[in-house]
Amino acid sequence: MINKFKMIQDSKFKIGKYMVFAMAAGLFLSCTKAVDFSGDMPEPRLVVNCFVEPDSIVRVFVSRSWPVTESQGETFADATVELYINDVLQPPMQAVNAETSQPSYVSAAEVRENDRVKLSVAREGFAAVTAETVVPPAAPILAIDTARLGDGSLRCLVRLNDAQPGTPNYYRLCAWQECLIDGVWKNGFSDTAYFGDQYHVWWNSVNNNNFNYDREPALRVEFEDVTSDIVGTSDLNGYGIFSDDLFDSREYALNITIKPKINYDTSDGDWWETELENRKIFDTRYVFKLVALSPSAYRYLKSLTIFEHNGEDSFFVEPLPVYSNIAGGLGILGACRTDTKIIDIPRHLLTE
Repeated sequence: MINKFKMIQDSKFKIGKYMVFAMAAGLFLSCTKAVDFSGDMPEPRLVVNCFVEPDSIVRVFVSRSWPVTESQGETFADATVELYINDVLQPPMQAVNAETSQPSYVSAAEVRENDRVKLSVAREGFAAVTAETVVPPAAPILAIDTARLGDGSLRCLVRLNDAQPGTPNYYRLCAWQECLIDGVWKNGFSDTAYFGDQYHVWWNSVNNNNFNYDREPALRVEFEDVTSDIVGTSDLNGYGIFSDDLFDSREYALNITIKPKINYDTSDGDWWETELENRKIFDTRYVFKLVALSPSAYRYLKSLTIFEHNGEDSFFVEPLPVYSNIAGGLGILGACRTDTKIIDIPRHLLTE
């Protein structure tokens, strides 16, 4: 779901680096020996994951950490999860989907902007954990101005007002393409998708965060201090996060480009023989979401980006910890506010 526009800047260096990797891999393969692990295993800790947002159900997932000798830990349906809003204890959170592999705890408590949210989680055999966050104020999208570029792309200026002037603010930008199928707007995250028995849809290069930010400094500057000897850092910001460091206390326009793709109804087996102008295509739109993030949510997504970029299983790169604000445990309690704008894409702006 992440755009990748990698550039090879020094082919000789890159070839030399790959030769070193190949030699090193050969050494590792030729010297492999199974060794029984005899060290002390760390005590497992509770892992809590939750993002809260106004007008949404509060949902909490509770699991445990697991050592490298295990493939995955278990998710619990028998923990005690307490939710506090502005220091007021809310009705008990209820476990749902307890018989599945992904049980969770839900609450219908109403969360508002600037509320202070706290979780307290306990389970027998583990140390209790806590976490707090504050729901950020919304940052509405004021407008989206577009202009057609020579390669068929659309330049989009996504205008916003800084949420809290004078204080650090954090955001995430998401954008994706949708098509109207049987009266329902749908997006495609794979090459082909089937909806009911009527339509066979060919999804033409559609993904969940389908935009280019090469011309946008607020998105590029986020990872300028990140270096890696294994992989490059260009176009690293796949989650589209940014802060207001470049535009604190004022209106700002994010400069991104999108390339809306044409998607045909291929339910007719001879659709490719039809003249292009006569082929049936689906109505198309682009969805833009500007998400105001709590500081904890921003730090979590930034550290997760670096962790995923360096490769969690790579022995060439020193592992980097993913940010956690769970006192006594692991995981994240974050908060966000989302504003959505949609632009319709006429047929003449769609590209193959």
